[in-house]
Amino acid sequence: TWQAMEALVDAGLVKSIGISNFNVQLIRDLLTYARIKPAVNQVEIHPFMRQARLVEHTKAIGDMHTSAYSPLGNGKLGLQDETVLKIAKKHNRTAANVMIKWGIQYGVSVLPKSVTPERIAENANLDFTLTSEDMDDLAKLERNERTAQPAEFFKVPLFD
Repeated sequence: TWQAMEALVDAGLVKSIGISNFNVQLIRDLLTYARIKPAVNQVEIHPFMRQARLVEHTKAIGDMHTSAYSPLGNGKLGLQDETVLKIAKKHNRTAANVMIKWGIQYGVSVLPKSVTPERIAENANLDFTLTSEDMDDLAKLERNERTAQPAEFFKVPLFD
């Protein structure tokens, strides 16, 4: 329960607590009884599923950050997308670099997953800036396409 998480903060066992996959309604409900606001909401975000209203709501609350899991679209989206590849070529970067940089410039932290040391190092090659035109082109990719489906993995229809 949230109260149990707050007790961990009270006991000094953790500094911050957060939530995952909370939509605006769930956040609003939690804030009606939470003594301690969540520090972060971790949700799936990438150019194909920007969750703009959720990100804006979280920013408006203040003191709550949004963190993006699956910023590469779970490897299913983006890495082969024509727009992403065009922008990657323009900046002499990988498609993954573009997707990660998009998330950072979008205002969320990103949590790309990789077990390959070379790819982890390559994903950190972010010393470039996407132009406003690049960001606009990537925004046009929005299609509310979720790649992480708990119903498939855990038999929990979380997003249905």
